[in-house]
Amino acid sequence: MGVAGSTPLLERFSSPVGGNTEASVVRNSDFSADTDADGIADAWQFSSGSKQATCKRERTREGAKGWALALTCPPAEGALKLSTMLAQRDVPVKKGQWYRISFKARAEGLLANSVTMAITNTAKWRSFFPYQRFVPGPTWERFSFEVQSNGTAAKRTRLQIWYSGPGKLWLSNVRVEPIS
Repeated sequence: MGVAGSTPLLERFSSPVGGNTEASVVRNSDFSADTDADGIADAWQFSSGSKQATCKRERTREGAKGWALALTCPPAEGALKLSTMLAQRDVPVKKGQWYRISFKARAEGLLANSVTMAITNTAKWRSFFPYQRFVPGPTWERFSFEVQSNGTAAKRTRLQIWYSGPGKLWLSNVRVEPIS
């Protein structure tokens, strides 16, 4: 009769569970920009309790266009317990909004039981959601967390990923996407 029907079933398979996503609110989430050539991707900050700790931007093996940040912390001398952190300031969040935070990670020689991730309100030093923990292995793995913000802030926030003790952590494609 000339009437066409469509079944959106196959299209739905490509939509992630948890609803549609919007653009990531993280700047330089793929670590591709390093305009000052300091080895750390633009818009990101690195800190560690060790002066010998490093953060370097590296090409990933997954493709010529992919970038990762490699965070390395050597063993501490004595009883010191050092931590190493990658952070981005002023990541906007809205109260009640759900976010999918995702990235790829791998690690070598981490003594920590897990790596921790949060978005913190630096005006009150409280997290916008419970700390999320993950355990990266020696091969690249995608990690994804769905969290709901308990507050609103466009400034004075900090997305942070950190671990305690020695070891090397690679991170790639860090995204914070609002979801329905």
